[in-house]
Amino acid sequence: MGELKLRLDATPEKGPGNKGKRQRLSQVMGYLVKRLPQMNYKTLIDRDLEMASGAVEGAVKHIVGTRLDIGPGWIHERAEALLQLRCIERNGDWDRFLKWYHDTIHLEAQASGIPIRVQHKLPTSLPKLAEAA
Repeated sequence: MGELKLRLDATPEKGPGNKGKRQRLSQVMGYLVKRLPQMNYKTLIDRDLEMASGAVEGAVKHIVGTRLDIGPGWIHERAEALLQLRCIERNGDWDRFLKWYHDTIHLEAQASGIPIRVQHKLPTSLPKLAEAA
């Protein structure tokens, strides 16, 4: 703001194009003054936080776009569930999520009295393309 104020003060009131320059500087200053509390860059820098949206946009493109852009007709609830699982995996929380899920299923089974049915002790491999077709 100090730099803008210096430029405004240094721009003569009369002269070719000066009226427009002074108006634009005043408009910019008016816009920024209202938003100064939102621009505490020193605090952001001191905390080593992101100041731009690039990291968020990149994450959205990587996490959401790569998976959900494939094929039309995603049902909102399924897309949301897939997105949540993808975020859990990308954040490195998969093992913690599985433990939470496992514990939740066991608690629900104990409360309902319905035993959990385990199909296999080991996961099976996915079929080869020729077998699946």
